[in-house]
Amino acid sequence: MTAPADRRVNIPRHPSERWCPLLFLAFAFLAAATVFVHPQALADSYDWRYFETWVEAGRRSIVWFGQFPLWNPWTCGGQVYLANPQSIVTSPTFALPLLFGTALGLKLQLVAYLFFAFDGMYRLARREGLELAGALFASVLFGSGGWLALHLGEGHCTFAGAALFPYLVLFHRRALDEREWLIPLGAVAAWIVALGGTSTPPMAMVLLATVASIDAYRRRSLSPYLNLFVAGVAAALIGAVRLVPALQFVFDHPRHLFETDANSIIDIIRNAYEWRGV
Repeated sequence: MTAPADRRVNIPRHPSERWCPLLFLAFAFLAAATVFVHPQALADSYDWRYFETWVEAGRRSIVWFGQFPLWNPWTCGGQVYLANPQSIVTSPTFALPLLFGTALGLKLQLVAYLFFAFDGMYRLARREGLELAGALFASVLFGSGGWLALHLGEGHCTFAGAALFPYLVLFHRRALDEREWLIPLGAVAAWIVALGGTSTPPMAMVLLATVASIDAYRRRSLSPYLNLFVAGVAAALIGAVRLVPALQFVFDHPRHLFETDANSIIDIIRNAYEWRGV
């Protein structure tokens, strides 16, 4: 049963819950165990190779030359780096390739986002009123689900932002009664944008708009929408270093209309609610 959105849920803390973060970390390493058979080996699939190339370019710019990666001189005679919609250089987990190298760093990054998926869904489920067993079950279903596994396995690094979706809903729900949670909500939204791509940020917007609509109906109030606006401003300010260059790039180089993979706003909204998914 899901608790009503107009009151806080106080679930007694189970003594064993203090071990849950370690359990989720073990789950994450187990789910990604095969990639550590050869820790320093690079991947074979095209998408993984693409992102490994860009991560290595960013790492070299910082480690070799002490420069923030604004430009990638190693591809196509030179390309924008920070403004590239698929660059992940401003995400917090980019520290892992910096510290451990591209191959091992990306594998540890994979573990990190799987951990976030397990942990975030567990915390959200507990917040919504599920008992310990039910919250653990929800955590396992989400963190080891096929959708996330297929995207990450194929090398869609930017889709790792979907692992943070439970935190979005959790912080939104907490901000309904404790407005200070709007800052963490904006920070996670900025993190998803920092991970790049053109899919997960719109998906996050649809998710939050849907949850906010449910909460607005339950509370008979427009305050959930106001919260999203404030969180959006916070996200824009926190993620400005990533968002502003990317928006300038998009506006300066719009997608040509004859390309068949373009999606209008109406397409995105319709796909989000159809069974076939996004």
